[in-house]
Amino acid sequence: MMRAPVFDDVVVSQPSVDPGFGYVAVAGGALPLEEIWLRADIAGLACLVELRATFYNSAPSPLEATYVFPLPELAAVSSLQIRTGTTVIDGWLMERAEARDRYAASRLHRDKAVILEQEREDLVTIRVGTLAPGERVTVRLLLSMRLSYCDGEFFFRFPLVAAPRYIPGAPLAGGQVGAGTSADTHLVPDASRVSPPIQPGSTARLSVLVSIAPGAYRVDEVGCTLRTRILTTEADRMMRIEVLPGQPLDRDLVLRIRAAAHTLPSLSLLTSADGGGSEGTFALTVLPPALDQMPSGARDVVVVVDASAVMSGWRRSAARRAAAHLVNCLGPSDRFSVLVFADAVSNPGWAGLEPATERNRFRAIEHVIAGKALGNPDLLPALHTASGLLDDPGRPSFLVVITGGQVGNEDQITSSFTLKNGVVRVHTIGIGGAVNTGLLRRLAGAGRGEMLIAETEDSLDTVLPTLPRLLGPAFLTNLSLAGEGLQLLTNTVSPSRPPDVYPGIATVITGRFRGSAAGSVAVSGTGIDGQPWASRVAAAPVEGGAVTQGWARAFLADLQHRYLRCRIEDAAGLEQLIVSTSLRFGVLTRFTAFVAVSNAPARAANAPREVIQSVELPADWADAGPDLSPYAIEYARIVASTRDPASGPAVPRPHVASRAAPPTAPGTPAPPPMPASPPPMAAPPMAAPPMSAPPLPPAAPRSGSRAGRYIGAGVGAAVIAAGVSVVGVVATQTTTSTAPAPNHSVTATPTPPPTTTASGVDPGSGARLDVTISPQGSGCLIGAHVAGIPAGRTVRLVVVGKDGTPHQIAEWITDGSDTNRTAATSLRINEIGSVAVQDPSGRSYVTVAIR
Repeated sequence: MMRAPVFDDVVVSQPSVDPGFGYVAVAGGALPLEEIWLRADIAGLACLVELRATFYNSAPSPLEATYVFPLPELAAVSSLQIRTGTTVIDGWLMERAEARDRYAASRLHRDKAVILEQEREDLVTIRVGTLAPGERVTVRLLLSMRLSYCDGEFFFRFPLVAAPRYIPGAPLAGGQVGAGTSADTHLVPDASRVSPPIQPGSTARLSVLVSIAPGAYRVDEVGCTLRTRILTTEADRMMRIEVLPGQPLDRDLVLRIRAAAHTLPSLSLLTSADGGGSEGTFALTVLPPALDQMPSGARDVVVVVDASAVMSGWRRSAARRAAAHLVNCLGPSDRFSVLVFADAVSNPGWAGLEPATERNRFRAIEHVIAGKALGNPDLLPALHTASGLLDDPGRPSFLVVITGGQVGNEDQITSSFTLKNGVVRVHTIGIGGAVNTGLLRRLAGAGRGEMLIAETEDSLDTVLPTLPRLLGPAFLTNLSLAGEGLQLLTNTVSPSRPPDVYPGIATVITGRFRGSAAGSVAVSGTGIDGQPWASRVAAAPVEGGAVTQGWARAFLADLQHRYLRCRIEDAAGLEQLIVSTSLRFGVLTRFTAFVAVSNAPARAANAPREVIQSVELPADWADAGPDLSPYAIEYARIVASTRDPASGPAVPRPHVASRAAPPTAPGTPAPPPMPASPPPMAAPPMAAPPMSAPPLPPAAPRSGSRAGRYIGAGVGAAVIAAGVSVVGVVATQTTTSTAPAPNHSVTATPTPPPTTTASGVDPGSGARLDVTISPQGSGCLIGAHVAGIPAGRTVRLVVVGKDGTPHQIAEWITDGSDTNRTAATSLRINEIGSVAVQDPSGRSYVTVAIR
């Protein structure tokens, strides 16, 4: 029987029973998430998504459910609605602090309420309270997003699982700002808000239907990371792709739509006028052709490759293939280096850039493929090293980052990573079934580059031909826009820095305009041949809010990135601009939140228990193969041995559905429709002043940076990144030996090996550790007696070498009583520096030194 963490109570994972393998029990019932229902309508590159999450309380007492889940990094969340029984309640977008106050007040009165908060570009938290026993609540979100396009394929990507993230930094004193499994640190002060517990065998149902409108392109083939079937009807010529029932929530949903031919223009302009005003929004799309022959010259190239435990299994092989492919694209006139990173950064044997001769390319590839996937994905030092190498502004320079990006310190990376050379182009290649696309897009955007994703090894095959073009000249550079018949508001254009346009890859530029929606835009720049290039495109006015919401989401993301790097004195004004823009256009940000509160009489007689919804381990982490290491993001070792074989393939492989497949009758009908939600507007007056939510730690901004201000944005929570104290534990040890037995016969008694003991009590946690170490073979046997740790805690027994390298040798969940553990280590006694009992984030309950 295994235990899984929740807010206040310990909940127990049961063996296989009716609700499903390994389900997490809450007072006799399954966890509250019952179903994820997703409908997406695609027209050209635009997509509207309706997402419903249904929660059901099967426990005998009221619950408050917290669910941390991912969304596409550029999806604009524009509406929240909840349904309970026959009642539908619209949500309101407001400043995050005010939304929290309203939610806290409703929770205090045990009213029905939901709050939706954004934690990262691609991660949100939803809290549902109060769920009375036997009650079902459906939360409905409306999103608008756009598809990616590359080399004849359109990509619809919707993440379904929040993958674990590496959390660097020293743990912060005091209470946590969230209820997750990782401790808040000075580098990731909201780590506890982005680390839901991992538990295999989710019983939540998944229902997905994607519709593709005819006209823009003719679909030749559809590939998907989940098993699907195609439903077509002659009446509307609409193609519908349905995910088959029983699919797990353990990977990104990725549709690769290959078009035999498309009629999308190489240059298009959509405009959407505001109702009752003289302003509107435009979206300019540049769709260049793919070029087989790319001109090349002398280049400087640095490839950064993630070799941490996050990249174990097929992802490590894919990263090696991508890096080797890039290196083999280079010639003797190019200079290059390959940096491999995990806990440290290593190079192929040269500190700077070397000519890309055959010998050097071979040495670099050898360096990439050496070793196993081990350690933490500490990305920032590798980026700093790469930036220092690319310091010649007279040569075209490229930085390519190959990683899954599963780190929690995105804000630190964004705020401190600076390109020393302004001509460097940064491209990112995401590897894996649950990639941190928010971070990878940030990095690519900072260097006017592109982000490519390979969610399987098969999809990597389609990405590899694109890589050489990323190291060549852009199809268009130095883009400039000028309105004709309409005035472009240049301070609203997103991306704020004009991007480069690469062959075969779609580029979208959005912004606001004043004047007629029927005008045109003149586009100019520098072509791939270095000559001036210009074109003019007439606007195509459209109705609806998708264009405006897409611009608002991208523009607000730019503003939030600026906030991370701005001066202290500029932060308040920038925060005010973010909040006012978010509220005006009704799009969620990290400074605002959606909240919905019911005025119906409370059904719950008692205060709700807080429960955090566990999530699946990503499929390609649970079966990582021979490279699986003790790190495996803290969870793979526990989960891999207990994973339900019926929960789906361990490593996702694309399922290809041909257009020639015979039509199939539609599947299960959709649930009853929820009424359309009105656009967000000012929140209605409250009948009584809200009760204040429990305060978060007071703000203490870092000098010259505003990154810490993001924690619970709008409520003044931040990090105090100084004065981290370390409590030492005084250990005592003795060495004993047993004399050989007298030789009274021909049978000799061997001398027992010497034994080392050490003990200590941590004055802070009160935990005690008694250690006995005895040689065994080429290593040691560690006996540990542990006391003083509360029940329900996941703990590890860790041996730390004198070189500082930790070696985890055991893991268990405490039951409140004293615990004895025995485990072997490959270290000899004289190589051991200390033994510790730690939590999954690496924070020590007690440590004893071995001398």
